[in-house]
Amino acid sequence: MYFYYPTAEGFRYFASRSDDSWQRWAGPLMLTGSELTGLDASKHDRRRWREEGILSFTAKASPGGFAIVEAALGRSPE
Repeated sequence: MYFYYPTAEGFRYFASRSDDSWQRWAGPLMLTGSELTGLDASKHDRRRWREEGILSFTAKASPGGFAIVEAALGRSPE
C-alpha cells in the first residue's frame, strides 16, 4: 500500500506491505524535489498502476506549470 502527498519540499510517500497486515510503514520517502510543490495530485492513472506498477499522476509545477509525475514503485515496497 502506498500513500503519497504533497509538501512544500515536493511529493513524499509512505509504503507498507500486506505480508505483515500493513503494520510497518517505510517513509516518508521522496517522490519529487521542490520543483513540484503544487497541491494538485487529483488525477492518477489507475490502468498504468494495475498493468505496469507505475504510479502516474498530475501535479502543478512551480511557478504555474503542469507536470505528470511517474514513479516505478512496483508492488512490493521494502
